[in-house]
Amino acid sequence: MVKIVDYKTYSREDGVEFYALVVQGELETVKSKGTGKNYFTARKANVPCTFGESICVGLIGNDLEGYIEFETNRYPVPYEYVADILTLKATEHEVIIYSAELALLVHHQRLPAGSVTKLDPSGIHSSRKIRYSLEPVQDQFLAMGDHSRDFLDGLKQQHPKNCGFHARYILRQKEKYHPDDIDKAMAHAAQYHAYDCKAIERILLAKSSPRTLEAMRNEKAAEELRNALPEIKQRSLAAYDSLLEK
Repeated sequence: MVKIVDYKTYSREDGVEFYALVVQGELETVKSKGTGKNYFTARKANVPCTFGESICVGLIGNDLEGYIEFETNRYPVPYEYVADILTLKATEHEVIIYSAELALLVHHQRLPAGSVTKLDPSGIHSSRKIRYSLEPVQDQFLAMGDHSRDFLDGLKQQHPKNCGFHARYILRQKEKYHPDDIDKAMAHAAQYHAYDCKAIERILLAKSSPRTLEAMRNEKAAEELRNALPEIKQRSLAAYDSLLEK
């Protein structure tokens, strides 16, 4: 468990400000290499957010968990990724967690299903430098629809130094909206040269309905079914001629 203890203000290359929550982990015992004595410390990390300043102030003092729950067990992830879309892969003996760019974050020993166990987060909840480069998410962005490439070109022109931040922010909208709706929002924004992640968010709020949890589950089930079924090949009509002649 971590606690939000402060917030910081940052400015993007285009001058727009955004905020980051300062989170602090639980007390840890560390042994000094110099004196050999034990002392207490607590790790801190800055987590970028989309909240305004008033909300950030109100969140100070609240607790924030850095865990993913799977089969009733809780597996820790680095605090910097608690707001990201993560990928979990479970093998017979391990649970492996990847970032949105499919970079390996951490792997744990898989616990028995239903044991309701929370793993020790020591060594996992550590501070890392977060990078918002475009290359790791570019393919995911382009896969959203026909208008994504043109909109991405516009992002690169208007935000050459932090285009990756805008692309990642737009990708996160997939948590609530269908990719087709995001693609339509990008087409609408491009008509007015509004190449900005916040513009896409505003258009989605005004024109699209968020996906329900049931709809997302149905989509996932349909995809799993398509992958499980064998490929169906249609016979040519000529193949039935011989049967009709008989």
